[in-house]
Amino acid sequence: MKTILLPALLFCSMAMASEPVCVSYRVPASRPDLAPYSSFELSSFSRSVSNDQVVVKYRLPLELTGQSVDVIFAGPPGDQDPHELYGENGTMLCKDDACRVVFKGLGIDLKSVDRNLRGLSRSEEEFALRFEVARAFSNDPGGVLTYDPLCSF
Repeated sequence: MKTILLPALLFCSMAMASEPVCVSYRVPASRPDLAPYSSFELSSFSRSVSNDQVVVKYRLPLELTGQSVDVIFAGPPGDQDPHELYGENGTMLCKDDACRVVFKGLGIDLKSVDRNLRGLSRSEEEFALRFEVARAFSNDPGGVLTYDPLCSF
């Protein structure tokens, strides 16, 4: 039984590792050692385009906010880059497949962030690095959202 399970588990882990990341959000890292903890895959993302409106919706990572925060940005389709989208929680300046996002009024809960990150971290050092990224985001909530246009949303 063990000999059958091990190859099956290896196959599954390789298949999951090779799936493309369709949408990611990256917080600017002030130091190289923070970079591995400053990029997040967004699983809840939608982008729709009609004749007069582009709408982008996604949920920010709990590692940054401590609670479920959904954001919506909208604006006219941009025939030229960059184009700007606006929402209750900030603005997105988009060019090609990347958007610089500046947030406001997110209601970040650093106590919940602390609990979430302690559960994810494998060591106290990793926790400290992850929390430093989250604290930087809470002080200056912004980053870069990138998406693969070949993915279906």
